[in-house]
Amino acid sequence: MRILLRTRVKNTSVSKTIPLFNRELFLKLSPPFPKSELLRFDGCKKGDLVQLRLRLFFTWHYWDSEIVEDSQTDNSWQFVDSGTRLPFFLSGWLHKHSLVQSGNDVLVIDDIQFKAYNRFFELLSYPALWIQFAFRKPIYRKELGKA
Repeated sequence: MRILLRTRVKNTSVSKTIPLFNRELFLKLSPPFPKSELLRFDGCKKGDLVQLRLRLFFTWHYWDSEIVEDSQTDNSWQFVDSGTRLPFFLSGWLHKHSLVQSGNDVLVIDDIQFKAYNRFFELLSYPALWIQFAFRKPIYRKELGKA
């Protein structure tokens, strides 16, 4: 399944927002549910790792991702994380993060493709994942708008 969200951050540039994609922003982007701990955050370049521990249904689950691609032009920047160890309900994860200059603004694009072990879990997961990523929109505007 696919989730595609776009957030416009006004009066900034791609070059000013790239440095803000760091550990501090990642922590601010974490939704209140499920409870999570950031165990590792190397960054947003190819080969970097991100490791989380999530509290789901009274047990801890691990979510590890590797940055498998990153690229930059004068007007855009992107990196892609791929899930290498996922919570029980997911069997695949690919998240493309893009920043694209749009006039005086920057578009932040979250393009997520995920798979679950069966259609039931995909349908059940979709609204929960959509809400968690939509939660990021005002945070992007606030934190990246400072640049």
